[in-house]
Amino acid sequence: MDSLPVEIKHIICRFVKADSHKDLSSVSRINHAWYYTAAPFVYETLSIAFHNDGRLPTLVSEVSNHTHGEPFLKYARRLDIVCLPDPSRKTTKALQIRDVKNRALQSIDFRSPASVDTFLEHRLKRCHDQVLPFLATESVYYRERNWQPLVSLIAQLERLTELNYVIQNIFPSELFAVLNQHHPRCRLNVWTHQSLNLNLPSYGDPYPGPPSKFNDPFDLNVLRSSQLHAFSMYHSRPPTLPNSSKRAQLTETLLFALTAPNLKHLSFQDLGYLTTEDMLRVKRKWQELSLTGNFMPRASLDSLSFDAHPPMSPWEEVLSSMSQLVDLSRLRSLEIGVYGNPAILKKVASELHGLERLYINMHPWKLHHEDIHADDEQMVAAVQAFRPLRHLCLEGLRSFTSLREILSQHGNSLKGLLIQSSTHIRRLSNVLDTGFKYPIWTSGQITEISQSCPILEELCLPIKRSEGSPQECGLYKELGSFSQLHTLVLDLHYDPRSRPITPWPIEPATEPDTLRKTFSNAAVDEILVSKIWHLISSNQSSRRLKNLRITPVGMEFFDKLERQVLSQLGRSFLVRPPRVGEVEVQIQEIGRIAWELWWESQVRDDEESSVVPKPVELVLRELWPNMRLEKGLVTGWQSLSLQYWNGEGSSSSSGAGSRRNWHRARTI
Repeated sequence: MDSLPVEIKHIICRFVKADSHKDLSSVSRINHAWYYTAAPFVYETLSIAFHNDGRLPTLVSEVSNHTHGEPFLKYARRLDIVCLPDPSRKTTKALQIRDVKNRALQSIDFRSPASVDTFLEHRLKRCHDQVLPFLATESVYYRERNWQPLVSLIAQLERLTELNYVIQNIFPSELFAVLNQHHPRCRLNVWTHQSLNLNLPSYGDPYPGPPSKFNDPFDLNVLRSSQLHAFSMYHSRPPTLPNSSKRAQLTETLLFALTAPNLKHLSFQDLGYLTTEDMLRVKRKWQELSLTGNFMPRASLDSLSFDAHPPMSPWEEVLSSMSQLVDLSRLRSLEIGVYGNPAILKKVASELHGLERLYINMHPWKLHHEDIHADDEQMVAAVQAFRPLRHLCLEGLRSFTSLREILSQHGNSLKGLLIQSSTHIRRLSNVLDTGFKYPIWTSGQITEISQSCPILEELCLPIKRSEGSPQECGLYKELGSFSQLHTLVLDLHYDPRSRPITPWPIEPATEPDTLRKTFSNAAVDEILVSKIWHLISSNQSSRRLKNLRITPVGMEFFDKLERQVLSQLGRSFLVRPPRVGEVEVQIQEIGRIAWELWWESQVRDDEESSVVPKPVELVLRELWPNMRLEKGLVTGWQSLSLQYWNGEGSSSSSGAGSRRNWHRARTI
């Protein structure tokens, strides 16, 4: 292999790195020739993830002044700077796991979905669990504000081409200056939202209290820099002007945000309302400032993201204002929710000629609805108004009828489809709207989706489990009808109750029969995911399926102690085809280390959390007579068996006795 051309070696390194960074490190140790070939790929990304504990200078020094950091100085092309929350779990094991995750930046997603080139790839190995919030952290404010160590590090890097800033402080002018001086062609990505409204010099009072992002100075030269590639900003909600039905949009800040000529990704987050007086004052000051320099909108955006969970600001109006400032015909990706006027989004949709990806929340925040099972017709019409898309994410869609209408416009062109369930509650007059919102599939509907989407390659669907019934198995079989599908993500919803979930708020204990069905549905292990894989794969004639991610969901509407049991039963897995020469599928559990960390730090030594209520224990023992309980830890259980159609398995058993035996393993 040493005689291979360098170009071929580079291709090999890229291929190996895409599959496993650990294997790439092994390649670099073959010999000196392979080291120099692989080193630029091994040390391509340098991540500085730190806490507010005063150790940032030490972390930087370990890179700058130690032998193991020297390759990063020479080869690193990307630098990620992240300030993380102080560890909430301080046991030795917790700190070790946290340190590993911080180094790999696995504990934070700093890019918006609309700004990444992949569609479902990030969902394959990410840990989703309501009881593990400490692993889904946001970046925090760096209180010390000592930027000199980072300034020194940036100056020493030899090949820097990308800087990702993920700290809640306003982007410091010190970092901007050193980037300009030493890496004038480096792309700058500011992924934390910046406040532009209230911290102009002499243009308004900073927020009182301790240092925060709202009273740090912001260097407006950043917005005009050719280096700015991605930018995130806060946007204040405008009031309705007196004697007018229109809002006084703060378009002046939009103008400034769009001045960077190479800006490709722009993200907005709601900051709250300004009073009419403050809005007019801020608008006037920004208008005055615009006369002091060349602030012309020149950006040609690739992606645009609006905080839509839920859409608390009139983002459809902001998008409309932006379309009048810059040409959005080249926009490829849009993430948005509607506050109250879907007709505005429908109108702008016709102007987005280049849009390929749409991530949209189907709940208009301000509008009232009485039918909790129906979608807003104006929202469906707005989605249909876009030109045929390649990737589509629908959050909170409620009915298959609406999906059918949407796919009549986009199905033939779709390569990726994500139906994201939602627990957001509509504004209703007299109707309760609790529970997970997504279409409940009936026989034949998934097959109809496959016929409407003939080239679909990536798919994410919620599936409502029904204790392994023939109907549930039929849905898995129908998933095999997607001939081009290679990546499938299934969110298995285990709560058997229909919407709305009552009583709400939750009472101290769930009814025993509901608990039994819930535990039966939630119990997911290697045996079950293997069977689901085979049901899908054996019905896919092309055998193209390469990734199946299975995640149990639904604990939101149970009490704390019930959720702790559900988190143990509801294990998550990534399933892949057998390796060459092997028969068994590859099964990787996702989030196991995170769960062990949670158990060690929160349950094991907490008497209150480690007690399983007697009614819950009785249900567990009914399902699994050999189940063992120790300080709240549930062991000795197995998933229930699937009941197959067409003689592939017994579907005639019934009654409580047969249900208790469903968990026993059977060969598929």
